[in-house]
Amino acid sequence: MQELLQLPEKPTSEQLLVIEEYLKLQKKERKKNNYGKQNYYEDRQDLTKDLCIFRHSAYKSKPYYMRFYVKDGRYKIVSLKTTDKSHAIELAMQKWKEFSQHVDSGGTVFEKKTQDIIDEYVSYLEKLVEIEQVKKITIQSKKTSIVKLRELVSPYETPSKIPHNFLKDYVLWRRTKNWDRSKHKNNPKPPTDRTINKELQDIQGWINWCIDQKYVGSYLMRDIKVDYQRIDNKKTIEKNPSFTYEDWMKLVVYMRTWIKTEITLKGNEKKNMFYRKVTRLLLLILGNTGMRLHESLSLTWRDVEVITKKGIGKKSGKPFVRYGVRIQIPPDTKTGSREVVCQGGQYFIQLKELYKEKIGHFPKPDQPLFMNAGTLTSKKDDFYGKPLSGSFFRRLWYELRDEMRELKGIEFFNNYTLHSCRAWFINEKLASGIPPSVVGQIVGHSLKVMETFYKNIEVRSLTEDLIKVRFRNLQDSDFEIYDFDNGEVTV
Repeated sequence: MQELLQLPEKPTSEQLLVIEEYLKLQKKERKKNNYGKQNYYEDRQDLTKDLCIFRHSAYKSKPYYMRFYVKDGRYKIVSLKTTDKSHAIELAMQKWKEFSQHVDSGGTVFEKKTQDIIDEYVSYLEKLVEIEQVKKITIQSKKTSIVKLRELVSPYETPSKIPHNFLKDYVLWRRTKNWDRSKHKNNPKPPTDRTINKELQDIQGWINWCIDQKYVGSYLMRDIKVDYQRIDNKKTIEKNPSFTYEDWMKLVVYMRTWIKTEITLKGNEKKNMFYRKVTRLLLLILGNTGMRLHESLSLTWRDVEVITKKGIGKKSGKPFVRYGVRIQIPPDTKTGSREVVCQGGQYFIQLKELYKEKIGHFPKPDQPLFMNAGTLTSKKDDFYGKPLSGSFFRRLWYELRDEMRELKGIEFFNNYTLHSCRAWFINEKLASGIPPSVVGQIVGHSLKVMETFYKNIEVRSLTEDLIKVRFRNLQDSDFEIYDFDNGEVTV
């Protein structure tokens, strides 16, 4: 039995310091002597110089654990979840091999949770937008892919547990288990090859970032096979088919009635007709400029310049005024900054007048073209003054389409979308004789894609006389045709 240490009744400060130092040394020595033998280490067996197994005394079941040296005086302890020693040794050697491979390839054994790493990646992407290194629309697209990634890797707590073939059946998964037709009533088809390829690219981007951050070793990428789908440009174009001339005119004519009624198909519900008028002008602007929907929604009034052209009709001899428009597409859009010079300037004038009537003054230069101006029940809220969303206009488009069918019996055989306005613009420009290279420059398409459009409408079979007829018909409609001469709009 050890004798108790006799301490002075009233120790001085110097004596207290000596006692404190003595206790530290004793604690250190005790820990050294008992390490791996007492406390929670039981039945320890060294398998290699840096690897051992032991029972954990804190649990009644006495499960085996493995402990191995990492580096810099750090150890990793992992539960083997077995009380069988032979099985524990087998598991320890197997996991030791996996961890060693993981570390040697640049990974770390002190892993973060997979979902936490995804959160960190999203924050990283948002910072890229803040420093204007990446476009906002690009990040928004990546975030959509990341939603799919979260669900796909949800069974794997850490990145090292993600199997090498986790993308093997991605295409099948996206079009079956991950696709709910009930949530896409107006677009019941599963994701396209192009969409799936984009998602796979975004997922690989996340994996590469994890490797750079040493959250996962490069070995994870070695056996990953990504089955990218072959893209058929013709098939992609057919997904958003161009309006025919007849269908476009049906749409244009019916919209003049649609903006004047406050009755919908759903229970005679009253709607805010202001946004019907805005939607009509959006469709006419898309059909006359060839812009993508998100490009038009990103515009401010500072980006738009209406061009007035006055002249005397050759046949009538009467003066006329036509309006073109010069649009500066913002750099944070899909294809970056570009200038669009085309017809349809009168619709921008009408849009500005419409907002003046609604908000009491003309929109300011820095305000969105298609701006949330409140509703009948709430003139101002958190969204007031912000751009209207694509989903907002898609809902109104489906409402318009349904009313044309139910109230007027106008049935479109093609599955037209808002993007069909852009396809209509392209096809009608090509059909009027404007070269594909010029049209491609206006709409932000490559020459390869434009050649596909060109072949689709079989423009080579159009006779000169037929082109003249179509040109004349379009001039008389809500779709105007201008020639392009050195970037200038001419009558």
